[in-house]
Amino acid sequence: MSFGMTTHEKERIVDFFQDKGRNKALIIYSCTSGYPVPFEDIAFLEITSIKEKLGTRVKEIGFSGHHLGIAVGVDAYILGS
Repeated sequence: MSFGMTTHEKERIVDFFQDKGRNKALIIYSCTSGYPVPFEDIAFLEITSIKEKLGTRVKEIGFSGHHLGIAVGVDAYILGS
């Protein structure tokens, strides 16, 4: 599930999946919505925040990028997505 364009109630989304027993099948993608997203608008710290708050409750944390080039993907990988 992409968290692009979601509210700040991300924990409620994971709670829903956990209540259904599906949270360990859930992969959350950090995503800054836009096409293409300028480098200065990419919210890299969102990856870290999601991992700290929800990382143990879901299967994986990923990154969904709508940017140009490959540098952003490398950065997201280094941050653990």
